Amino acid sequence: MKFITNESIKNDQFIYLSGNQAFDQNLLLDFDQHLVKNTVSFDGYTNAYNSKIAIIRGRESKPSIGEPSDICSKVLLDEKLFQMTWLIINRAKFSFMTTKQKVVAVPLSLRDAQECNDYFLAIKLDLYRSFVGFWTQHQRFTRRCNPITCSKVFVVDGHQKANRLVCQYKNVFDDTIPEFGLVQVGCLYTPLRKAPNIDQRFCQYHQPSMVSSNTVRVIDQNNKEISLDKEALIYYVDKDGRYNDALCNVFRGGVNNKSKISSYGFLATFLNCSVIVGFTEQPCSEGSKQTVINSFTIQSKGSLSLKLSIVRRVLHHILTILQFGELPSAMCYDCACTLKLFIQKHFGTDNMKATDFTKFLSSLSIAIDRFHAKNHKRHMCRTIMRPDDPSHHNIYDSINTQVAEQMFAYMSKFKNSFRGYSYPKSTIFFTLLFHLKNCMTTGISSFEQAV
Repeated sequence: MKFITNESIKNDQFIYLSGNQAFDQNLLLDFDQHLVKNTVSFDGYTNAYNSKIAIIRGRESKPSIGEPSDICSKVLLDEKLFQMTWLIINRAKFSFMTTKQKVVAVPLSLRDAQECNDYFLAIKLDLYRSFVGFWTQHQRFTRRCNPITCSKVFVVDGHQKANRLVCQYKNVFDDTIPEFGLVQVGCLYTPLRKAPNIDQRFCQYHQPSMVSSNTVRVIDQNNKEISLDKEALIYYVDKDGRYNDALCNVFRGGVNNKSKISSYGFLATFLNCSVIVGFTEQPCSEGSKQTVINSFTIQSKGSLSLKLSIVRRVLHHILTILQFGELPSAMCYDCACTLKLFIQKHFGTDNMKATDFTKFLSSLSIAIDRFHAKNHKRHMCRTIMRPDDPSHHNIYDSINTQVAEQMFAYMSKFKNSFRGYSYPKSTIFFTLLFHLKNCMTTGISSFEQAV
């Protein structure tokens, strides 16, 4: 391991971590701005930079006609080394801002992929804990938020533009929230490339020969997840197999894809002032339109669309944020009606045990955001689930409930960059990108320390 100090970030102009290149901090800062404001990728930035330098040097040297020149063929900025240096330096700056740390350990070699991946795995939870704890309290240092409405409401939604191939093994479960038990999350790793005796659908940890011993536990947990899906729907199904008008026409559900999995994205929570305070990567995406789950068939009626619901991931995402920070007592979600009914039905059961920690959910004010509210037709959705309904006592007045849709429109411009990352580097990149975006939103410099 090597070490970076907060004083070196403050005072040193040049950064050298590994390889045959050192970097001016102004170059890294220049990429920060292009990344956040112009959504430029590492590949695009290094190509443009190398092309610019080659042209400048060509004009300055002006070789004679017929004289050979290798100026344009030289690689001036190594993309992979520049990317890893940027990640490590911004990881250090992040810790120096969000904590009182003065020294940060970093990998010995940035060209050793396994060493870097092990490093990212080791730090990702601590970084996320700092991210949530810092940005959920941003009202104490923001220079741009409206003090009257800042952090009054949080908005949850899923972003699915970050598509990449992920391991098809779905039976990976999270048990970090004891009140929820096991929650199916899927595998974040990338499938292995073609090779003898390799199943390309799975990552190195979930090749079929390695996971057969866990089959019984997996079947039991799958049955539990499926039974919750069915239980959420069975109340709304008539004897002829069609769903009745009591079911909301907007119904969010989990992915049930048995072929190659390329659906990959994340759940995100925003405060109404456009600050992102938490995210959860999801190889099993937030929702999809389906009409069949196993042998349980629902036929659509009229123009209504049916989405099978698994809201446990959304609630698990919210509670994970609450482990590290605070959230307002009011939220918006595009399928808030389903979320509210699920909490009412399952709070105090084995599916959602009642504790001092989870009681936040039972007392939460929940509404559909204004962008999606117009699509909901059920009586409940047209009354108490509207943000402007009197039952909410004006808590959503003057609140931008569409912040998630607006932020995802911005984030969709990163879809090519997102696809270029594999786990666990993806988690680190998301953390640093969202941190830099929040810095811009609140008007603080990424170089500030111990804020």
